[in-house]
Amino acid sequence: MLRLLEGRAPEAQRRFMTRVLVDRLGLNLRNRAMHGLIEDVSAGDAALALHIALMLGAWQVGAAIPVTAGDDGDRNGTDGESADQSGHSPH
Repeated sequence: MLRLLEGRAPEAQRRFMTRVLVDRLGLNLRNRAMHGLIEDVSAGDAALALHIALMLGAWQVGAAIPVTAGDDGDRNGTDGESADQSGHSPH
């Protein structure tokens, strides 16, 4: 699912979520948690999961995904199409 965000979300945020949640060379938190490989959740793991949940909660369906300074990616999060203030592209 994170691959679907490619080109639609700030690249830095997408990479961060990938590294924390599913990358085998990263924390792989989603897979470790869902497959019962974590016995005690650390405060750091909980903080990262909460951070990602808050990041996702800040996004609006159909609206442009906010891009902050330092993020790679399209300013309006719509693959290069212009979007009005509601985040809807003209097509």
